[in-house]
Amino acid sequence: MGQMVMYDAYGSRIKDENFDTYNLDDVDAAFDLFTKLKYSQCYPLSVSDRTAIDIIPYEAGHTLGGTVWRIVKDKESDDILYAVDYNHRKERHLNPSVLANPTANRPSLLITDAYNAFAKFEKREQRDTELLDCVMKTLRENGNVLMPIDTAGRMLELLLVMEQHWEKNRLSYPLILLTNQSYTTVDFARSQLEWMSTEIGNNFDNSRENPFVLKYAKLRHSLQELDEFIGPKVVLATSPTLTCGFSLDLLLKWGHDSRNAIIFTIKPDPDTTGARLLASAGAPFRFPLTVKRRVLLEGQELADYNQREKDKKAAELAQKRLEEAEAEKKALEEKQKSGSNLEDMEDVESLVSILPVVHNPFVSSYDWVNGVDMLSHNVKYPLFPFEDQRNKWDDYGMVVDHERFVTGFAEAMALETGPQTDADKEQEEEPVQPSKIIDVHDTLHINCSIRYLALDGRSDGASIQRILGQLEPRKLIIIHGSEEATNALVEHARSALKGKCDAVLAPDLNQVIDATSDTNIYKVLLPGAMLATTKWQTLKAKDEKHTYDVAYMDTTLSSTVQPTALTTFATPT
Repeated sequence: MGQMVMYDAYGSRIKDENFDTYNLDDVDAAFDLFTKLKYSQCYPLSVSDRTAIDIIPYEAGHTLGGTVWRIVKDKESDDILYAVDYNHRKERHLNPSVLANPTANRPSLLITDAYNAFAKFEKREQRDTELLDCVMKTLRENGNVLMPIDTAGRMLELLLVMEQHWEKNRLSYPLILLTNQSYTTVDFARSQLEWMSTEIGNNFDNSRENPFVLKYAKLRHSLQELDEFIGPKVVLATSPTLTCGFSLDLLLKWGHDSRNAIIFTIKPDPDTTGARLLASAGAPFRFPLTVKRRVLLEGQELADYNQREKDKKAAELAQKRLEEAEAEKKALEEKQKSGSNLEDMEDVESLVSILPVVHNPFVSSYDWVNGVDMLSHNVKYPLFPFEDQRNKWDDYGMVVDHERFVTGFAEAMALETGPQTDADKEQEEEPVQPSKIIDVHDTLHINCSIRYLALDGRSDGASIQRILGQLEPRKLIIIHGSEEATNALVEHARSALKGKCDAVLAPDLNQVIDATSDTNIYKVLLPGAMLATTKWQTLKAKDEKHTYDVAYMDTTLSSTVQPTALTTFATPT
């Protein structure tokens, strides 16, 4: 899904500006370097022979594939929990985060965020009802609804909310998902049910029910396709910031009409067009806006562009001919240097001279005309080279050439779809029209209603405080939040975790902090015979949540290498 997000972002930027920060090949190359893990899968990171670091992903409950990371050093000595953007509530397509019912040991370090430290959310059913009431009110008043969304994160939950409401009430209003990757994103969602909630997995196993086989929602990827829907409609379009993409285009088209509505379910980033709209929501207002637009070249600009392209092609052709001439000259020099000259030889003689010659046992060795024994003269006859092609085998049988099946599948699809017409070829080979980017300065008149309904899939402030009390980290680092929210969560943590948390830190941007564990525990390797004779006893911890196996040993330790890996004799069970 992250790949689809990058694809859509590139398509939105390249549509209206000369965007060259990255291209689609860069996205593919970056995602090829990823290592795919499953939830609760322990993945070891080899650091050294004496230090072992494992990472374990857990469900965050925020987005499909969203993760809370657990980083463990030397199995149990240091336990770091990175929990940012998590949701403790169950949703339609996601399980709640593991932090809702923590079962792991106390983390030595917890890194979390204060993004929603001041937020207070109602129950999911109440928020869904408020959203649907607002949508239906706008539609009944003959207005359009724009919902700025992300590409492949919270969009999936919102799409299910709308789809289920449309199916329950048999609504005929058009429900449209408008993104550059709408088809591909939904297709990927259909095949990733194992990452979703347990309920969705059970329904698919029992009745093959897939919630992302959409019956009412229509998938589109251009404004031209959107024009085919007449009348009031609901459009989910990227992006939530309204700085680019289809959401900005629809804002310019629908923002002046008081019958329309813009509903934010994700809080836009600060200093963006979406943030300015939310800050001014309530009464009609206007503000200047500069929009980039791609327009086709005309007149003298088009003539100059064509001349530049013509000169460029001529220069490339001249360079290609020069390279070919240099290659021919070099080959001729190498041929003359080797002394081989085959130009004056006849074709048959040259062929006979270069073919390997072997004795032919099927020809009589005696020449009855001349009365000469051919074997005595070592006569050999030319034979064409022969390569014995044998099937290749591996541990699983004969090696299969996958290209043969790909070629056959392509030919079968061509037969099924029929021969390619000239119109199809012209459509595929349609040249890109020369264009340029211009800045359009305009004053945006906003008369439509603007609402923000929190469906961003994050825990609210009260839930964050409760989860901190359950985890009881030994050290706490708070990031990703406004200054007021961060300070408020720091003060709460220091008072609620007093005597349990050694330090509560809130670093500034680009600030480096020292979070080293201050322990004097060393790893000791004991022989098997000594372990067999050691008497262990089980003791309960003060919190009565954990038990420890403890043994007493009087011995002398020596080491020629300063140990760096830390662990303990007492391991919680």
